[in-house]
Amino acid sequence: MGLLVRKLLILFLKYGLAIGLLVAVVYRQWEPPGGNGLSHLWHNRILTGEIDWLALVAAWCCQVTATGITIIRWGMLIRALDLPLSGWETWRLGWVGILFNTLLPGSVGGDLVKATLAARSYPDKRTFAVASVIFDRILALWGLFAMVAVAGFFRLWGGGMAEASPSLVVVVHSVAISALVMLVVWALLGLVPSLWAEELAKTMARKAQVLGVLGELARAIVWYRHRPLAVAKAMFITSCGQVLFVLSFFLVAKALGDNPMKETLPGLGWHFLLVPLGMVLMAVPLFPGGLGIGEWGYGALYTQVVGETGRATGMVASLGHRVLGWLVALLGLRAWGATRLSGQNVVSASGKNSAVG
Repeated sequence: MGLLVRKLLILFLKYGLAIGLLVAVVYRQWEPPGGNGLSHLWHNRILTGEIDWLALVAAWCCQVTATGITIIRWGMLIRALDLPLSGWETWRLGWVGILFNTLLPGSVGGDLVKATLAARSYPDKRTFAVASVIFDRILALWGLFAMVAVAGFFRLWGGGMAEASPSLVVVVHSVAISALVMLVVWALLGLVPSLWAEELAKTMARKAQVLGVLGELARAIVWYRHRPLAVAKAMFITSCGQVLFVLSFFLVAKALGDNPMKETLPGLGWHFLLVPLGMVLMAVPLFPGGLGIGEWGYGALYTQVVGETGRATGMVASLGHRVLGWLVALLGLRAWGATRLSGQNVVSASGKNSAVG
């Protein structure tokens, strides 16, 4: 009972912090001193129905496709570890993970559910299933860092430096260096033989159960390093998915933002820099799903390019994109129903077999 209370308290604190931050930023930007705040967008765009619905539909399609690409990427990583999960099972469990991550408490709960269900039929490779999810997250993070570095090269170092604030330049430099460090670590992992990683995993398992799990995770990462073609393919489709996420966010901003005020919306090229930075910020574990910090972050990022007039547009774009993500995640309800039915069939079958035995 004490553990349950502690978990509920932590969950309450996380959502309290996230919702509190969201309320605070909305309150401060509802009617800011300079005008053009959220109140302006609410009364002049949303209440009047002056919304670009075609752009919203296009944004939803981009986000659905991008989400599907992330599931395909995870399937490629699963198969690289020799887990014989079928394409249909991968697709179904991937949508279950999206549903849990987006609509249920916690930011990684769906990943844990997905990994657990994937390993249900392969108990001897349970750690590998978890490793596939962890590596999937690492790959996505590096992809965001790389996109920031490339976009920063063209937008900042390529001549647009005067349009951005010095703090944005510092952030871009920091992220680019982080991407380079991750790449160097990845290259060094290629020097670790697979047999050495297996021996290390066995040694750690003999010492303690927790160390054994860490050893298995390390072995799986090294295993990935010795499968460069599979990782390269996963990285390529990761880039395609992230481009679609950027386009989706930009279309939402155009649909809901104050379009007559052109200076409130950065161009599409800038979004290939700003959206990945916002997605990294939303990964902060203290804010489930990036709630609150995402709206604050995108508002702050827009101001780095177009000034204070863009803060409300960045916030409303983040809110709109979040609602769009909820609608996409609802597609996982059918997959979750199929998963529950499959689980009941497994239990029923095992019960009959026991009775016969």
